[in-house]
Order: sequence, then C-alpha cells, then structure tokens
Amino acid sequence: MRDLRRALAEGGKAAVVGFTSVAKLMGVSLRGGKYVAIVSAHVTTEDLEFLSKLIEAGKVRPQIDRHYPFAEIPDAIRYLEQGHARGKVVVGVA
Repeated sequence: MRDLRRALAEGGKAAVVGFTSVAKLMGVSLRGGKYVAIVSAHVTTEDLEFLSKLIEAGKVRPQIDRHYPFAEIPDAIRYLEQGHARGKVVVGVA
C-alpha cells in the first residue's frame, strides 16, 4: 500500500482488487487526498476462458509471488496479511 500511495499523484485514484484487510484500504484512502477503492466484479466462465486464452498466447503474464499447497492456506493468508507479496499468491490443489 505504501508503494501505491507514493505512485498516486495528489487527487489521484486507484482501483484495487483482492484486499485482505478493509482497515488497510481505509487507512490509505482517507489520508493524503488520494482515493483508493475496492473493486468487485461478477466474473463469468466466459471471462475466465478469455483470460486463459490471453495468458496462453503470452499476451498477459500474471505476476506470481509465491505458490502454496492447499494444506498451507493459513500460511498463505498470513503472508498476504503481512503485506510482503509483490504479486499474486497462488494456492495449488492437487
């Protein structure tokens, strides 16, 4: 969040998906004349299929920070809440 605040100009706006803490979001959006909002969207199967095709074609490259096995979900959540993730944290199901 610190990096996001620095990147936004005064009066700037950002939309963020996937916050683990609403308190962190509010702390950022209420200080410094910058507006950060949580965005939620209804994602359809067709949307995911389209995104999958873009990834397979190399047109979109997800930024993945870490992978965790399903049994380590609490560790993955802890990592996210510490604010160290530089990309998505992926939980694998075998």
